[in-house]
Amino acid sequence: MNAENPAGGPQSPAGPQSPGPQAPGPQAPPPPSPSSQSPQAPAGAALATPAAGTPELSSVGKRFGAYVLELLLFLVTLGIGWLIWTLIILGRGQTPAKQILNMRVVNTESGQSPGWGLMFVREFLLKGVVMSIVVSVTFGLGLILYFWLTWDDKNQELWDKVLSTVVVDEA
Repeated sequence: MNAENPAGGPQSPAGPQSPGPQAPGPQAPPPPSPSSQSPQAPAGAALATPAAGTPELSSVGKRFGAYVLELLLFLVTLGIGWLIWTLIILGRGQTPAKQILNMRVVNTESGQSPGWGLMFVREFLLKGVVMSIVVSVTFGLGLILYFWLTWDDKNQELWDKVLSTVVVDEA
């Protein structure tokens, strides 16, 4: 037995159909969008987590750890293996120690790796040649420049400032 609606047509199994467009009037507010809802997180968690898509700066301790690891890798591979490894991955904004520790050098304006050429300038010319000259001329006092990142708000070294780069942790 088919039920019929008052207009005489068949009724859908879900009940009477809507009579058509509704008259304008007060409507219920739309549900809140997912971006306006904040998930329940422990207090202070927002400070510890960077915004989505924003890489986190590598810590001072991790940067100094990379220096130690870089030296160990250089010694273990007698310099040859380290040099070959470095030349292969330099274009990705990494050195062997940075690759092991999941760190990367990025440009502060674009957020992209600076490329092989700028990384060569950063790692070999500025950190290597220029810093060797500065340390020699200042009788070792130039070594304090390696600690620049301890008082810089972006954990940048002098060569990072010159080339507009920062060291970040990879996801």
